[in-house]
Parts: sequence; C-alpha cells; structure tokens
Amino acid sequence: MKRKLIFILLAFFSIVVAKAQKEEFHVAQLRNPTYLKGPKLFLKPLSNNGKEDFIDVNVHLQQLFDKHTAQNEVKPNANQLTRGHLFVAAAVAEEADCVLSGSYTLSKSSEVEEKDFFETNSNLTSPIPYSEWRQINKAEVLVLLNFTYPDGTSNTDTVHRLEIFENKKGKKYLSPDDLVQKCIDGFKYAYYYQFNFIEYDKKWLDFPSVKVKDKALKEAYKNSRSMIKDHDVRALGEMFKRIYETDPSDEAAICLGLCYELLGNYPEAEKYYEGRSDFHMKVRMKKNMELLHYLQQIGANINLAEL
Repeated sequence: MKRKLIFILLAFFSIVVAKAQKEEFHVAQLRNPTYLKGPKLFLKPLSNNGKEDFIDVNVHLQQLFDKHTAQNEVKPNANQLTRGHLFVAAAVAEEADCVLSGSYTLSKSSEVEEKDFFETNSNLTSPIPYSEWRQINKAEVLVLLNFTYPDGTSNTDTVHRLEIFENKKGKKYLSPDDLVQKCIDGFKYAYYYQFNFIEYDKKWLDFPSVKVKDKALKEAYKNSRSMIKDHDVRALGEMFKRIYETDPSDEAAICLGLCYELLGNYPEAEKYYEGRSDFHMKVRMKKNMELLHYLQQIGANINLAEL
C-alpha cells in the first residue's frame, strides 16, 4: 500500500513539473512583407480629403512612426527582431528607402430615417406593411496609405472603419459623440496593426525535462521553472548552454534552441533543433526564418542575440 501511494505521489509530481515547463510566449511573423523595402523611412503628413476632422490621423500616425524608428534601449530578454530599432527616420524624402504618404476622409451623420417593415406575427392574414421612424447615427474613417520607393514603384493599403447605430427597442442609445469615440478607438486599433508589418501570436512552448548530472548545474536547474515564469530568457539560455556543453542531450539541445528562438537568434536555434524538431516546431521556425531573411534583405538594423 505504501509503495502504491509513493508511486502515485511521484507520478503526480512528474505531471506538475512537466506542466510547469510549459509557458506562454509571444512569437512573431511577417504581416505585410512587401510594404517596406529598406530601413530608412520618411513620413509625409496625410491630406484630409473631407470636411470632417474628428480624428487626429496624422498625430496618431506620427506616434506610430516614432515608435518604429526610435532607438530603443537594449533589453536582455527581448526579441530584437520584434522589439528593437529595426528602422530609422530619414532626414529628407530623397534619402528614404520608403516614403509613407496618403490621404484620409472622415464623415459622421445623425439622421432620422423612415424604415418599412412587415408584420408577420399573424398566420391568418397576409403580412401587413407598416413604417417606423428611427434614429440612425454613423461615423466613418477611410485612410489611403501610399508606400513609394526610390525606383518609382509603389504599394498602397487602406484602413476603413465604419460604425452605425440604429435606435431599436431594447438597445442602448449611442449618441453621435459616443459613436465617434467608438470609431476613433476602432480606427486606432486597426491602424496600429496595419502599420506594424510584424504580427504577434501567443504560443505555448514546451521546455522538456532535462536530466542533469553535474551537481552544481543540477542546483541551478531547479530554478528553471521560475526563470521560465519570469521570462528571464537570457539567464535561462546561459544555464541550458552550460548544461548542454557538459552533457549534450537532445532535451538540453531543444531547451537551448528555444531560448535562442525567444531571443530572436533563429539561425542558432535551428542548429540545436536539427534532427530533433517536430512538425509544429518546423512550421514555426519556417515563419521565423522568413521574417529574419526579409529584414536582412531590406537592410534592417539587426543584432542577433548571443549567449
């Protein structure tokens, strides 16, 4: 009975440890790979083609542009390909690898419209037509973005947001001002992901359990779960590198490769995955390498992390 109880406790402990090695991280891939063809960008203010101006389109675009071209501080645990200063702002349009320009149109309305309906509740007679007057509020934004290159070629993209409120029974009333604010919030969300050509996915990455023979490394390995939980990737990678150099097992290689992947050094990660990767890992690394090759091709400012 005691042996059975000990066996059950050990099995439960193993499951807990295995689950503790599975953590959530952000994985990046290309969103719009053709829009940027170099690291030097120049932003021209967009022109307003309409009469309304209830969204600060150019202010919002400038904030995004500054964020992408800012010289960010080096963060030891960050993936530089997704959080680093890959692009720089050109002083003049003639020096830029890509010039961003375009136009936008804003519109809003608050009208009372007559709507025709048919009464269909009765099965004894034909549907009876009737009319209702309903309050209909609208707010709309349409942005045209132009990406122009030194060779004269260009790409275009659009951001469109339309919000409509129709006053119906049981529906909370949204005033024209409320609808405009809803349109602004939706526009900012859509505009951010349209301008940011790298998209982020949440992935669960499994760190397999590693058998550690060295006593000193075994003590360090006991802290691996807390390092994973705290996303202390560099310290985790340095530890797994020492473990792998001492005893190059497949499990240690995968753990080390995961750390390189999370830091953005995809070529180094591939070395440790070679012959050990599963289908999901191969698919993920294919997207990772596409991102890296594109950024290298356009001359983005890349410094691959080392351990």
